Amino acid sequence: MPTYWKLLGARGKRVFLAASAGLLTIVSARIYGEDRPAVPPRVGVLVRNLSDVSEETLLKGEAGCGEVFRAAGIEIAWMNAAGNVNWNGPDVVIRAAIVPRAPKSRGSDVFGIAAPSKPDGIQLFIYYDKILALSWLTGLPVHVVVSVAFAHEIGHILLQSTEHSLAGVMRSEWGGRDLNEFEGGVLRFVPQESARMRSYVLSGR
Repeated sequence: MPTYWKLLGARGKRVFLAASAGLLTIVSARIYGEDRPAVPPRVGVLVRNLSDVSEETLLKGEAGCGEVFRAAGIEIAWMNAAGNVNWNGPDVVIRAAIVPRAPKSRGSDVFGIAAPSKPDGIQLFIYYDKILALSWLTGLPVHVVVSVAFAHEIGHILLQSTEHSLAGVMRSEWGGRDLNEFEGGVLRFVPQESARMRSYVLSGR
C-alpha cells in the first residue's frame, strides 16, 4: 500500500473506499451492459419491531440498507408504523419482523431468514440476538449489522431465491472484514443481482 494511505485518517480511508466503490459500480454497470430505468423501482418494507432494538439503531440500520439498494438502482421506503403505509407508493411491499431471538434450530452464524415464495404474512425475520452477537464479536456498531441483515434478507426476496453467492451482499458467511467493507461502501450487490432485482420489482408494477 502506498505511503499516502498511511497518512489518511479513518474518515479519509472511508471516503476513499466509498468513492472507489462508486467508480467500480459505474464501470461494472458498463461492462455488464446494465440499463437502469429513469425512475428507480420502489420497494416498501413494512417492519414490525418485536425486539429491544432502539428506534435510533433501527433507523440507522434502515438508512444503511437503503444506501446499498440505491447503489443497485432501487429505492427503499421503510414503514415502521401502520400510519406510514402507502399502498399506492411502492411497486412491491415486503413484510419483515425483528424478533428477540432465533429458534434453537438456527446456526450461530444465521442472523435472519427469508421466504421468497411466500405470498402473504411475514416474509422475512431478523434475529436480534444474532445481530448483537455479531456486533460484539466484530466490534462494529449494532446498526451496521442490522443494515447487513436487512440487505441480505431483502435481497433473497427480490432475487426470488434462497441461494447465496461467493461475493457481495449475498455471500453466505460474514466476518469483520466483510462488515467493514459493507460499512465503507465497498461490499455491494454484484451487477447481475442488481439487474435481476430491478426486473422483479418492475414486474410488480
